[in-house]
Amino acid sequence: MRFIHIIGFILLCLSSCQLPVITGKNNFFDYRNERVAIIGFKAADSVPENVWDGMLNTARQQIQDHPEVNQAFFAKDAPAARVPESNLAVRLQRFTTTLALTGIADRDLALPLQEDLDANLLFLLQLEDYPCSKDCPGKRQFLMRLKLLDFQSDETLYQARLNYQLNKDEEETQALSELITNWNGRLLNRWAADFKTPWHRWRYENLKPLAANAGKPE
Repeated sequence: MRFIHIIGFILLCLSSCQLPVITGKNNFFDYRNERVAIIGFKAADSVPENVWDGMLNTARQQIQDHPEVNQAFFAKDAPAARVPESNLAVRLQRFTTTLALTGIADRDLALPLQEDLDANLLFLLQLEDYPCSKDCPGKRQFLMRLKLLDFQSDETLYQARLNYQLNKDEEETQALSELITNWNGRLLNRWAADFKTPWHRWRYENLKPLAANAGKPE
């Protein structure tokens, strides 16, 4: 079934001739039932704020609805983050500023957030747009990235990265908004399909009690 899903996803992507790059684990058993903090970062003036807000809300709802997620919430909505001069508010600002400047989720800045947010996983949704070279079909391109991080180890558990070169007719605000919203939905659907425990791991876990009991003396 997963194979069919992946083939369908690739066929959808091929229609635009620009494929996302998907990397990460194929077994998420050890990351089930966790609280997931969500941080969004946008550096794309051409994308209206209401469109971006819609993308973030779609991400939160889809993560929250996933059967192997305990709770999903925006880091900025944590009670401590609402106080402008609180430690959490300052740490979130430093983290997102570093992300904006370097494109890297700094471990030393991310780790202190874990305790403040009471979450073990961090989900990043990043959107940027910037000029394209003369070889592009249009004048702009955008970068969309979904990244799931383990706070404690700083390991990237999953990443979907799309670098999309816009055609001239896609640069108009309405067309661009629809395109980005569509891709956001596609990448989230792909994450939801991939974020699971494979059947052989469940089989192993279910057989462990039987093996332990078999080894006990009568």
